[in-house]
Amino acid sequence: MNHWKSMLKGDQTNWLLEDDNPSVRYFTLVDLLEKAKNDPEVRKTREEIMKKGVVPRILIKQKEEGYWEEAEKFYTAKYKGTVWQIIILAELAAEKIVALRKLANSLWKTLKIVKVMVFLYG
Repeated sequence: MNHWKSMLKGDQTNWLLEDDNPSVRYFTLVDLLEKAKNDPEVRKTREEIMKKGVVPRILIKQKEEGYWEEAEKFYTAKYKGTVWQIIILAELAAEKIVALRKLANSLWKTLKIVKVMVFLYG
């Protein structure tokens, strides 16, 4: 798969492997350099995704209830709502469980409340 390098004026791999953006580093290791996902360097980089860069900055903005921005605007808050943040986190190779746990708990509580309301008020 290294034939793509012949198309470049220079080898930019070192730039893509810099530590400041672990998501870019991860995809470079896996997709361009074809390292196995269980390779120690790949695993370490995957862990770094959750610790520095864009992913932690997105996660810190997640509300306690699990959504971003306003719950009612989960999609319509273009690029800032919950749906958009989940898409971005997935594209950055963030661990799914972290962001979704809060959201799932919130949805579960809401569902329980709705069930009680339906039971009480028919």
